[in-house]
Amino acid sequence: MGWPKFPVTVCCAAGLFACGGSGLALAQDGSAFDNPDILRDGYKVDWVPANAVIMGEEPGSQAGLPGKLDWQLSLRGAYQYDDTGSHYQALAVPSASLTRTYARGSLSAAAEAELSRLDSESLRLSALRASLAGDYRLDSLTSATASLSLSRAQDSILNAAADVADTPIVTSGAAEGSLARQFGKLSLTLRGSLGRSVYGPTTLVDGSERDNAYRSSTWFGAGLRAGWQATLIVTVFADADLQRSLYDGASSSVGVRTDGYDTALRLGVSGKWQDRLEAEVSGGLGFVRYDEASLGSARTVLYDAALTWRPDETVAIRGGFATTFVPPGDSIAETRVEYAATLDGSYEVNSWLALRASAAWSQVRDDAGGTDTSYGFGAGADYTLNRHTTLNADYAFAHTEEAPDPARDAHRITLGVTFKR
Repeated sequence: MGWPKFPVTVCCAAGLFACGGSGLALAQDGSAFDNPDILRDGYKVDWVPANAVIMGEEPGSQAGLPGKLDWQLSLRGAYQYDDTGSHYQALAVPSASLTRTYARGSLSAAAEAELSRLDSESLRLSALRASLAGDYRLDSLTSATASLSLSRAQDSILNAAADVADTPIVTSGAAEGSLARQFGKLSLTLRGSLGRSVYGPTTLVDGSERDNAYRSSTWFGAGLRAGWQATLIVTVFADADLQRSLYDGASSSVGVRTDGYDTALRLGVSGKWQDRLEAEVSGGLGFVRYDEASLGSARTVLYDAALTWRPDETVAIRGGFATTFVPPGDSIAETRVEYAATLDGSYEVNSWLALRASAAWSQVRDDAGGTDTSYGFGAGADYTLNRHTTLNADYAFAHTEEAPDPARDAHRITLGVTFKR
């Protein structure tokens, strides 16, 4: 199940490493060197209009590019203390995006890489991601979206079990699309997805390798959501999902392939009040049906909730709760259910300083009463030096209990700097 995921990033200023946070633009108080009203001589010769494009600030399309280009480089340095001792990690995370806007839609491409060095290890490529996404409005009542994503990632050894020397490399790709249509107060959204994940071997501390071929899989699925706008704020909806999963090999715990179907049926209510409050609550049933008769099927009650509250322009609070199935693993030969909750918030103190905090909890339960539990929390700050540079600092704590391994605790401090266009 791994460590909890926090929406906090942390980085290093003292060394070469830093962390990416959401930078904040400086207030335009008229003192900046690029204020057009002061870019004129005393006789107002060659006066620059207030709405003129400043050199170096023109959109990407005017600079010979097919859209708006943005880039960012985060340098991070982290110190982690856990049950295995103290660790130092350096990370460099460059990313770039290109966005093109059309009369009826938009198209964007993004790429990101993560280079890391842990303790005395050599520098390695921890992650490489690329994506392409677009949306198009066919008419005033119909819209379509599509996305394609590719990734190659290797989790940090700090998140692995005690007997693991090197984590597997996971290569994956996914394509998703949706078509939405409005019929008065009724709205229909049709979804489709297709994906493939390939897992490399896990290297253990004794030098042997654990084959993960059974975890490699291909999946495809479809979904339909129907919503009825009961009021200007409240919408009642029904949602159905069906997914087919095909695995490359037999599971090490059950000895057979765990190919099957996942189905979810939910009823819920969603609401949006201006830009201040968005909420959604739903419940229903989830089913897993395996091709192998000996595995049978599994069923559970699904609970899902999401909340976003913005009391003003400086504060944002988000929370969520979700129920999902967990397929049989290396040592557990049954389907389990995971309950996960997240909470995070951000506060923009002023145009230079932003604070953020987060918490996460997860519990995986089986029919026999066994549970795997993890939880954690974190806090961080972003200080904007100028429109292109932000300093970041974060602290995170994580607790993990996964049978048969002993419980683990980890404290992590990260400092860094982020440069952006």
